[in-house]
Amino acid sequence: MKLLHLLKRKLFTLLYNFVRKGLVLFWSSHRGLLKRNIQFKDKYLGDTCIILGNGGSLKYYDISKLPKDIPIITCACALIDKRLEGLKVEFCVLTDSYLLYKILFNTYAHIRNFQINKIRTIYERMISRNPQVNFLVSITNFYSKLARSRNVSFSYHFGEKGTFKHDLAGVFSNSAGAADVMMATAKYLGFKKAIIIGCDYFGVPPMLGHFYANYKPFEYNEANLAEYRERVLKASAGLDVLVILPKGIKSPDFNYNSYEEFFGIERVYQENYEFINSEDIESLNEAAESYQAVMNLDQ
Repeated sequence: MKLLHLLKRKLFTLLYNFVRKGLVLFWSSHRGLLKRNIQFKDKYLGDTCIILGNGGSLKYYDISKLPKDIPIITCACALIDKRLEGLKVEFCVLTDSYLLYKILFNTYAHIRNFQINKIRTIYERMISRNPQVNFLVSITNFYSKLARSRNVSFSYHFGEKGTFKHDLAGVFSNSAGAADVMMATAKYLGFKKAIIIGCDYFGVPPMLGHFYANYKPFEYNEANLAEYRERVLKASAGLDVLVILPKGIKSPDFNYNSYEEFFGIERVYQENYEFINSEDIESLNEAAESYQAVMNLDQ
């Protein structure tokens, strides 16, 4: 039985890799869709931006007090946070492939099957509620209805993953995680400096959890994130990076400061229902019950 199981896994892997290569060829035929991204090239040449992750540290700090004149690049579910209202959110990156369809193929961990895409309703509301925000998604979402929204743009790696290219109008290979995509987007937009908050894996010890979770985030001293840290360090090349972390947490790779010292924001814990609509919390709970880890875990 064990041998049969191993053979099935091997066969699945071979078939999966074959399909992936075919899909790269298919999406490469859509290269022309990326030409419109040239409008973003060096739009903010020499400026400073805020890169905002989805980390759990955001539950401890009122981000509504962030500067209202600094452009923000964020990711995933950030825009369900009501504290962002009135801030200058310019880009929101949704990093996963085939993320906006009603049905998705969940490739995480042991799952690997087709499922109803419960998280899609949140992205639908986010895109509709924020017409002033540019949503950057994988070109693999092109045939979803949400991709027809006027504020949605596409990117793709064209089979060159891991090469750290950041041309939104060409090969955009910095796509391993949300932090990589946000930093690569900042470089394409011409930003010189990035103030990074809510990316708690950048700190030591790292804080695990997300701002939208129903539980308190927690520090995890045994987390082995060496590979992750090495990757984001490469992805940040060309940016002057300052990482903002809770007081007492350090970053071994970047210049860092605390929320308290840099922004003057006091540490006061809030539950997710204090800054997220009940409708969005309900959708998050439904998604969590339906499948595991569909939302990007890279913050």
